[in-house]
Amino acid sequence: MHEALAYGFKCLIDEKFIAADSVCNEEFLLTGPDSQVDSVALVFFVSAIEDFMFDRGEQDFFVDLLKIPNFDTSNPVVTLRQFSDAIFPGA
Repeated sequence: MHEALAYGFKCLIDEKFIAADSVCNEEFLLTGPDSQVDSVALVFFVSAIEDFMFDRGEQDFFVDLLKIPNFDTSNPVVTLRQFSDAIFPGA
């Protein structure tokens, strides 16, 4: 898993968007009816990742949710692994 995702996950916990005992693994749901992450938390997560990458010199990095194959606005169900594969291919 890319270190930016781990950082974003930690930020979600630190800001109490998700439970402190949440496990950061590939099957963690970022979106969907069973996800702990609401729309505000998802925006926060994405912003944290973009800030992390910017701080490491990636000024042109941004997250495009439309790159995620399962991101369907009417019923999006996306795991951390699917997000990672789309945003950080090969990581």
